[in-house]
Amino acid sequence: MSPARVKAWVPHMVCLGLLLGQLGTWLALHRSDAEIESAWRDGATTRERLDALHVLLNRGTLDPSRFGLPFVRELLAEDDDLLKEVAFTNDVCKFLDPEYQKTEYLGGSHLDADIQHFWRSYVIFRRKVGGGVTGAGLRLLRQELAWFYDAVHERPLSIDDILLHMEARWQEIARRQAQ
Repeated sequence: MSPARVKAWVPHMVCLGLLLGQLGTWLALHRSDAEIESAWRDGATTRERLDALHVLLNRGTLDPSRFGLPFVRELLAEDDDLLKEVAFTNDVCKFLDPEYQKTEYLGGSHLDADIQHFWRSYVIFRRKVGGGVTGAGLRLLRQELAWFYDAVHERPLSIDDILLHMEARWQEIARRQAQ
């Protein structure tokens, strides 16, 4: 075999090696649905539980009926704010119209309890799930982004400022939709 022929096969061998490496990685790291469900329910840390939930919600073998309103209520009843905020992401909201999150939770009933958690949830919901009502078509304003960073770092936020801002923002959204 001539050196030119061998050289022509090198890219093919590299691609084959890459595919075999990916297959080996998949086989080594693959977990069954039962293992992932167990990790979601019994995970040692919040991060482990969230990782397992993300994989579970994005698997093709998933039964969507298991992740409806009762599941959302269960998430929002969690003690950990990070787990509560997952209820506002696309992973969860894709299984049903997120009316519960929008009306019951973001309607302000939980606002006095923890303003940082409320603002993080609102921004995540608006940016990830959105819809015209929440202003997803509008970019975050500099002040909204500053509040979000403050909320992530658990710095104090002014409830009055946020409520006034949200009222003005919703009026702007209604005005734009009327045009």
